[in-house]
Amino acid sequence: GGSGEGDGFSGGSGGSASATSRGTSEFGLDVLVAAESTGGDGGSGSDGADGGAGAAVLQNDAVSGYSADGALILGQVADGGWGGDSTGGAAGAGGAATSFLDFDANAEVELSSLIGMTVVAHGGHGGVATDTTEAAGKGGDAKATATLVTTTEADAIADALGGSGGDARLAADAGAGGAAEGSASASGAEAEAETVAQGGDGGHVLDVLGVRAPGDGGRGGDVTLASADANATGTTAIASASGIGGNGGDGSGVGQTGGAGGGVKGVTAEADADDDASASALAIGGAGGQGLDGATGGAGATVVLVNAVEATADTTVTLSQSAAGGSGGTSDGGTGGAAGRAYSNLNLVNAGGSSVSVSIEAAGGEGGGGTVGQSGGRATLDSDVTASALDSDGTATGGAGGDSSTARGGTGGSAIATVSGTASVGGATVGVTAQGGAGGDSAMAGMRGGTGGSAMATAAGIAQTNGTVDVRAEQIGGNGGNGSSGADGGAGRASSMTDAVSGETAGNLELEQVATGGRGGDSSGGYAGVGGAASSILSVNKTTDDLPTGLDGKTFAVSGNNGKVMSGTANGKMGANALASTSMTGTDQVAAFAEASAGEGTSTDLGRAGAGGVAAASASAISNATGATPSTGATASAQGGRGGATNATLSAAGAGGAADGVTATATGGS
Repeated sequence: GGSGEGDGFSGGSGGSASATSRGTSEFGLDVLVAAESTGGDGGSGSDGADGGAGAAVLQNDAVSGYSADGALILGQVADGGWGGDSTGGAAGAGGAATSFLDFDANAEVELSSLIGMTVVAHGGHGGVATDTTEAAGKGGDAKATATLVTTTEADAIADALGGSGGDARLAADAGAGGAAEGSASASGAEAEAETVAQGGDGGHVLDVLGVRAPGDGGRGGDVTLASADANATGTTAIASASGIGGNGGDGSGVGQTGGAGGGVKGVTAEADADDDASASALAIGGAGGQGLDGATGGAGATVVLVNAVEATADTTVTLSQSAAGGSGGTSDGGTGGAAGRAYSNLNLVNAGGSSVSVSIEAAGGEGGGGTVGQSGGRATLDSDVTASALDSDGTATGGAGGDSSTARGGTGGSAIATVSGTASVGGATVGVTAQGGAGGDSAMAGMRGGTGGSAMATAAGIAQTNGTVDVRAEQIGGNGGNGSSGADGGAGRASSMTDAVSGETAGNLELEQVATGGRGGDSSGGYAGVGGAASSILSVNKTTDDLPTGLDGKTFAVSGNNGKVMSGTANGKMGANALASTSMTGTDQVAAFAEASAGEGTSTDLGRAGAGGVAAASASAISNATGATPSTGATASAQGGRGGATNATLSAAGAGGAADGVTATATGGS
């Protein structure tokens, strides 16, 4: 569009565009067919005139063709026009981009042996606003839909990217990013469908010759849909869907904020095949924008995934589901942005396939740093799957706390993870890990680094026949944040587990439980943070029902080390204690193992060092079998923490920690 000048006028709108293409081969040659349409940019506006709007673009079934017994590759792209910039007026919005391709190869003259299609939609960027009280332009929305049907090999990709919001230069607020929607579907003898939908980033408040006007950063664009569906009449189907929220833009000025991260919803993946089927879903919330010149950091987006994946096959099924919250934006002279949380839930009964593998994840976003750092985002994971034979694993990770310049560091985000699995025919392997986020740092005397985030992990496995059941749970407390300029180090989070693993089977049952405390934060000029204590206690009695032929229990307790005093005269503290206890009672083969490792004492610069922590471990294996005597075994190991070191010539290093109460008992049947 042409330029406009003066109040009440505007730059011209961009012109529309449309392209089509078709290619064929009767001789088995590979055929590539592509069509791209790019909308015209909006014209600029000056002296108070608004910027013109970028042109919207629609591509609908713009490519087609065939290759007799050869490969056919289709590509269709729609690009929205960019919004026009404005000086003294409102900037133009980016043009929307819509790209639809619905291709049925069975309706063509000849059938191609392989068909791949890629459908792309990119929204136009919003225009830049300069020297005005008006806002910058919004990014254009993007929608990409790819649908492919054939009786041969099929591969469909949909890629949607919202346009970035326009920047603000000595203007009001920056523009929001455009939304994104994507969908891919492939049906064929072998089928693969992939979708990536990403919201546009929000625009930034920029400086002009070192000067920034106050304004909010643009909000990141949302993902409203990201779906993938692969249906194969032959051996293999793969479906992958990813939704990524746009990041918020930078804001400026006291009372203003960085843009919030874009949200994500509608992420699903489904696959169906004769032999092997795989479905994966990924959702990542947008990060908040920075806060400049005293503005608050933008909030990270919270993400929720519930039963987002599904697959069916006669042989092998693989499922993956992951949710990650967006991080809060940092702030220069203000409060950091809130972290996004993550929640991932998967509950499936009679998941298809003779062997099913499941991976599920949740990760909280980091808290924004600033004068006051925010807590890390919480991560929550819950999975319960029933299948013929099962291998299921889950990981939840809390976000790190934000750093603080005038207050305590932000607390690390908590992590809660529960994984259960049932095998109706074969064995079940179930594992879970929960790790609290690290505390944020502090640079203010009299304050301290953030405390590490808490963690809770539980796991259960069941085999309805005599399949082997292997269950493992690991729980890791978050590390404490560091302190500088006289701030103390933050405390590492303790980790305590009691009967966090369980299982049922008529075959072998193996249980393992690991508790790890977080490390204390270091300090320059203050006291170092203490490490988190660790306790892992497991007591199992299988003498009345659910009698396994073999029972094996293991516990581990690893305490976090204390932080170090990097400079100053602060004295150290004793290291954290550790306790591991395993008691297993069964009617056949029984084994018990316990291992405890205490934390190191504080190492100091010029102060007195701390002693190492105390470790205790006990293991008991009892078999109540009558008649033939089954084997039993019990092992216990404990290691006291190492004493801290010191640079002071008149102070002693810390003493090593004791190994206390180490017992192991094995009792056979009568």
